[in-house]
Amino acid sequence: MREETGWTVERLTLACSFYLSPSASTERIHLFLGLFDASQPPDGVGLEHEGENIQLFVVPFDEAWAMLEQGVLDAATAILAVQWLALRRAELRGFIAG
Repeated sequence: MREETGWTVERLTLACSFYLSPSASTERIHLFLGLFDASQPPDGVGLEHEGENIQLFVVPFDEAWAMLEQGVLDAATAILAVQWLALRRAELRGFIAG
């Protein structure tokens, strides 16, 4: 996460693993929940020597959920991440606080 976003993960846990299309690909996605201090500006994003042009934007959960409902989120991993978080927000309060 540090390389891509400039933030350092404080706590990390595996949310889920899945295949996007098990009949067409062997690619397995591992989705993680990571805690970090988004109030601090990132140190930089991407690696310049790799030609990365990464743009960050952080949104509160309610806004992310609205984006999902409006069809703004159209990437499967982002949709699954928001839905996974929606189902587990109450039980994750201890993870976030601890």
